[in-house]
Amino acid sequence: MATRRLLILMLAVLAVSTLGAALLAPQPGKPPPAATTTAKGDRTATRQRPGRLIEATVQTQSPHPEPIRLRPGDQLELTVRSATPGQIEIPRFGLLEDAGPDQPAHFSLVADEPGSFPVRLAGTQRAVARVVVSPTRKRHRTRHGAVPGWGGSST
Repeated sequence: MATRRLLILMLAVLAVSTLGAALLAPQPGKPPPAATTTAKGDRTATRQRPGRLIEATVQTQSPHPEPIRLRPGDQLELTVRSATPGQIEIPRFGLLEDAGPDQPAHFSLVADEPGSFPVRLAGTQRAVARVVVSPTRKRHRTRHGAVPGWGGSST
């Protein structure tokens, strides 16, 4: 008899807690709005070009590291391989990862502003790569609306 009462009590507690969790669950929010920009003097909004996904792998033993070229808004997935144990850092982004012979360092970052940022062995000034974020080029229109270099008339 006591076992039956305990079982009923446990089922009642389970039902109440399930109901409470359902009522207090966070509701899904609205997705963030798409990024837009408005040109000076133009009232129409234009969408910014989405960033690209750039995947790169570098070795710490490379004597002359190649630059990794990005544009603002690009996402970089960087893998750094090392024959010796150590740490790899990207100081500009505040990132630090362990690396070793069987464990490469992995970084994922979004380039938000132009500049040149070293990827280096922690505790040294030796760069193993350089992330170069170049500003996007703006196309200027001529008086008649043609874009120079696109085969249109520029007179």
